[in-house]
Amino acid sequence: MDNLKAQPIVIGFSHYNTLGLLRSLGEAGYRPTLVLIRERDSDLSSFVAKSKYIGTCYFTSEDKLIET
Repeated sequence: MDNLKAQPIVIGFSHYNTLGLLRSLGEAGYRPTLVLIRERDSDLSSFVAKSKYIGTCYFTSEDKLIET
């Protein structure tokens, strides 16, 4: 079990709670995948998506979350 590498996935809105979770995971040594739920077109340039702790980032709407 020790040789399996966990890959966390964070699903959230453009909010400070999502950013805090990314930071906590990043400081623990993980590079989480972010699925950012867009409420507006301006969320494409969200401060959450600019975090240095993100491995990969996907943008989606709430309707298409399961497909993503």
